[in-house]
Amino acid sequence: PPSDESSNAQGYLFEGIRNSVESQSVNQWVEQNGYGAEITHSFLSLPVKETGKSLARSVPSISDPQALSAAEFPPDRALVSDMGVHSFSSLTRQIDFNGADLDGGTQLGEGVWDEESLSPDPIFDFPAGAHAGNFMHDVFEHLEFDDSTTWAGLIERKLKHHQFDSAKWQSPIHKMIEQVMQVTLAPGLTLAGVTRTERIEEMEFLFPSFSSKFSELLSELPTDSMLRRYLSGISPNEWKENATSGYLTGKIDLVFRSSGKYYLLDWKSNRLNGKPDGFGIDAIEKEMLDHHYVLQYHLYILALHRFLGSRLKDYSYERDFGGVYYLFTRGIRESSRDGIFYDLPDIRVIGALEEFLSCR
Repeated sequence: PPSDESSNAQGYLFEGIRNSVESQSVNQWVEQNGYGAEITHSFLSLPVKETGKSLARSVPSISDPQALSAAEFPPDRALVSDMGVHSFSSLTRQIDFNGADLDGGTQLGEGVWDEESLSPDPIFDFPAGAHAGNFMHDVFEHLEFDDSTTWAGLIERKLKHHQFDSAKWQSPIHKMIEQVMQVTLAPGLTLAGVTRTERIEEMEFLFPSFSSKFSELLSELPTDSMLRRYLSGISPNEWKENATSGYLTGKIDLVFRSSGKYYLLDWKSNRLNGKPDGFGIDAIEKEMLDHHYVLQYHLYILALHRFLGSRLKDYSYERDFGGVYYLFTRGIRESSRDGIFYDLPDIRVIGALEEFLSCR
């Protein structure tokens, strides 16, 4: 029977070495047994009879002890204090916004809604706040878009996991998901047609950034760009110097591919005014500007643009990138465009942003 040593790969190897003839070298044993392609044995070439001997004499002595001394840190060298890892949240905190996925509207506190504002659609009575946002993200992250038979079980599990009343909220959440999956985002494009193999959730990015105030980017942008419109509404004094020096990081809710194009998507649980008619394009654009989501998605687009450029042969932004969607899930209806924000920035905008963040 095999010994305990030979019950694993390493034990088998050393048992074979031990049982080989004393005059045979290890590399001879490896080659004779056909392991040359799998085992690198350049450091196993000593004859077996020499094993056990001290190898200390093969290490050259260091005659000059100063040769291995550590380098001294110059006392007059300045410490770098303006380099760090920045995110959308850290950037917007300097302009009095914490960057969180907060539900808007006349919110009285997380999970609190006055009686007069109760909606005929119970999805607007679902609790608001960060807890609700985390629940919504969790559901969509694990949802099989193209298999509705799995939705009910997932919703029930996630409601219980996040400590919501599953009996009360199962139906409203299920109805909301149906609307989001079936709404036409573009001709021939619904999320229900996106398979698991065509999507990546929580795609993380990190890239170096060297810049000054974002207000200095304004003059480099086309006059009709959404980013220029956003930056025009913020005082230059609100941005800190070197606000993005170091690295920019973040996580993209969803990257998916459809008909050969790549898209960004972000889930938003914001309740806005708490009514079905409060998710028109004007209200959505105001929410995008007020919550600084415009800056967020331009950073996300740049991150995906750089990633695709490094992974796709002959990548072209104009040909391969389809745009960005922000879906305000409570207000989406299959038969309308309510709750849907979409943008496809001109390549000049992304180029200007990339150049701005690359300037030392």
